[in-house]
Parts: sequence; C-alpha cells; structure tokens
Amino acid sequence: MQKLNHEPLNEHRHDHARLRARGALALLIYCGLCAKVSNAQEDQILPPGLYRLEMIMASTTRVPFFGKSKSASKSISLVEIKRDGAEVIQSHKACDFRVLDDSKFIKMIFPEKFIAALAKHTYPVQFDKDAQGWRYRADLGVERIGVVKAVYPVVWGLLQVVTGPLSDRVGRKGLIAWGMVVQAGGIWLTVLLPAYPAWLLGAGLQGVGTAMVYPTLLAAITDHAHPTWRASSLGVYRFWRDLGYAVGALLSGAVADLVGLGAAIHVVAALTLLSGIVVARLMEQPQMTRAVAAS
Repeated sequence: MQKLNHEPLNEHRHDHARLRARGALALLIYCGLCAKVSNAQEDQILPPGLYRLEMIMASTTRVPFFGKSKSASKSISLVEIKRDGAEVIQSHKACDFRVLDDSKFIKMIFPEKFIAALAKHTYPVQFDKDAQGWRYRADLGVERIGVVKAVYPVVWGLLQVVTGPLSDRVGRKGLIAWGMVVQAGGIWLTVLLPAYPAWLLGAGLQGVGTAMVYPTLLAAITDHAHPTWRASSLGVYRFWRDLGYAVGALLSGAVADLVGLGAAIHVVAALTLLSGIVVARLMEQPQMTRAVAAS
C-alpha cells in the first residue's frame, strides 16, 4: 500500500490557525483604539479639572381653586472631574443652597444641617448626545434608584412565604428578634457605605429582616389572642404599629434638622436594633408554639 503524505494538510491547518490568531489580534487592537478614541472624546467634552456648578430647580404646582404656585431654589457646588480607568468620575461637594422664589402655600426651608448632609458625593459620569449637543449626567439615574427601591419589597414579598411557615416550626421569638437585627444591619450598611452595590445589599438585608418579622408578628398576636377577641387585638396592634410610621417620620425629620440626615438614619437603625434586643429579652413563647417546635 502507498503511504499517504499528511504534510500539505497539516500546513493548511496551520495557515488557518495563523489567520484566526491574526484576526483575533486585529479585533483586540481595534477595540483598544475605539476605547482610546472614546476616552479622548469624553475628555474633550468635559476635560478633567475643577468646576463651579450652579443649578436652579424650579417647579410649578396647580392647586385647585387657588391657581398656580411656583417655587425655585439654587445650589452652588464644587465639582471635580477625573478619570478612573475607563470611567469618568465626578466628585460633587455642595457649598450653598438657597430659595429663590418661595411658594404661596408651602414655605421651603433648608437648614444648615441639611446642606451639610449633602456634603460630598461621587458619581460616575454618563455622556449622551442629542440634536442640541452633548449632555452629561452625574448621578445614580432613575433606573438604578428604581432597582434599589424594588429590591426591598421583592425580597420581602418572596421570602415571607417561607418565613411564615418556618415560624410555625421554630417559634416566633427568634425570627422576630433576629429579623430586627438583620433590618438594622441593612439600614446601617446603607448609610455607612455610600456605594451602589452596598445599597443593593442593604436593601436586600432589610427585605430579609422584614420577611422574618412581618408574618411572624401577626402570628404572635393570634397566638396570644382568643378567637372571640382576636380581631380586636389585631386592630389594636395595627393601630400602634401604623402610628409608628407617623411618629418615626416626625422623629427622623427632627433629628435630620438638628444633626443631619446621616444621624437620622443611624437613629432609625439603632431603634430597630433596640427593638430586636427587647424582643429577645422580654418576649415569651406561647405554649402552642413550643409544642409545635418540639414536634
């Protein structure tokens, strides 16, 4: 039999491999050039450096029977634009905030503590181009804010389907106490780490804690209430619970005016943690819950 020669076939395969390697290298070079061109274009639009930023916010409200009510405010900030790798970052420090045109029906007051709470924040800068030219946005954006807002109720709503039956097996006290602790941790994480991933995690922890507490508290009320007056007991419980929304809003608003926004959030977290400690020390497990847990 005649021996086959594989050398031309092997050379053909090597040529294809070289072509693929060269194509991949060319693609990488092209992407790198595009990134450099994009960075250079952004630097031309908004060169790195220090800027004075003045913003005027105006609003018009239509009040039935009273007509229009206009208000306007002006803020002055020191802005530093710098590049962090491929991203353009804006450090925003509020220096002054004042009311220009007050409303007829609502008087706007911005205490010094409120201005101090604005202090300094850092945002990624996003560039957009429309028919009028280039625009840039330096904030989280409505989309990211919506995601943070949605994480809390989604986690809470999904997990309470699990935590409700779990409280029938392991008891009410542990879930309520630890749920308040987890909530406090999520609130503190939100105020201590001013970063988007930390805010997502903080919202998730608050959702987990609420899921542990919310159905379990209702179950704990029914454990202690006889069926003949159970609805009345739930009404009293909800009265004091919902009253907390109003009292908490007034308390946190007063603390924010006197000390600052960050301090108000710290107070909320501390009260939540204190509630968990009180439950752990003083709450008694009902007899029926112990029996279920033991089984």
